[in-house]
Amino acid sequence: MSYKYMKKQMTMLVMAATISMTVNASIEEVESYLDANNITARYRLQADELKDLSLETVYTHSGIVHIDYDKNILIQTDNVYKLENGSLASLIAPMTKSILDQTEHKIVKKASNEKFVIQVFTDIGCGYCQQMHREIESYTDAGITVEFLLFSRNGMNDQSFLKMSSFESRANPLQALQDAMHGHFTYPAEHPSKQALAHQEAGMLVGVRATPAIYYNGLPLGGYIPAAQLVQALEM
Repeated sequence: MSYKYMKKQMTMLVMAATISMTVNASIEEVESYLDANNITARYRLQADELKDLSLETVYTHSGIVHIDYDKNILIQTDNVYKLENGSLASLIAPMTKSILDQTEHKIVKKASNEKFVIQVFTDIGCGYCQQMHREIESYTDAGITVEFLLFSRNGMNDQSFLKMSSFESRANPLQALQDAMHGHFTYPAEHPSKQALAHQEAGMLVGVRATPAIYYNGLPLGGYIPAAQLVQALEM
């Protein structure tokens, strides 16, 4: 069974967030399309700011942005922003934070002098993930607690997913993850673990496309960031 097929068929691996706004298509038409394509909405966000939008599509050097100039709403990629007092505030960050907070079985490297808590989607086959794990002490020394979530960039059929599925049964999942990131051989599990499935689902829901993917208070911060630079970003 292909990952593409499983992604469409399995509710837990489908990313679907529905934002209510006035569009030409009726709700029935949209729901019918989603049902026909086996897409199940897991969460719905209804924000008053998004009602009756009049969007203009703008092509920029940072990609395509949809803007409502009257309501100061900007939509780009997987995020929706409201411009307030010269700053962009994400309207979906609270929902993203809630999804990540509720995701169970995170693998945690805790800072003794904790100042910040971040979530990081990580893949043992990812070079920049390996670099971040090699430098993990620099993050915790800076007061950053890191909650790792396992995310296979190539889907559930990839060997890295089954290898990461073996961590749940280990006495020390963090050490198992660190060993794998340092190149130690990891035997793949026979079946996907509940931990790996939960983490993969969370990544799909919030729109993870590459690893490492760092989140703070529901906001995506990007990929690999050295500890010193990350602290500066978190303090802003």
